[in-house]
Amino acid sequence: AMNKDGLNFWKTNKNNDFLLDAGLTLSDVEDAIRQLTVKEYSSGPKPDDNPKRPIGDVWVFAKEYYGYELYLKLKLLNGNASAQCLSFHEAENTLRTPNRTLR
Repeated sequence: AMNKDGLNFWKTNKNNDFLLDAGLTLSDVEDAIRQLTVKEYSSGPKPDDNPKRPIGDVWVFAKEYYGYELYLKLKLLNGNASAQCLSFHEAENTLRTPNRTLR
């Protein structure tokens, strides 16, 4: 979906503040997402619980990136497979990653 239509990055205060504080760019966000592996998977797919956003399933990942343990919430919009990054910031809690020990 990112290759086709790019990435729609949700510019929330939390996301924007983290990028600014960490000195990261939207290119870094795309880079981190493209590098995700099954080992970093935490949960999903599950329905988005925010009624203000378009219908679609979300996935959560925990990724170490430039010394930060990140919380990433990604979404594919139903119908057009548009890639959405809803959350990209430091994890507030340790995320369960059931596949972390895979080779």
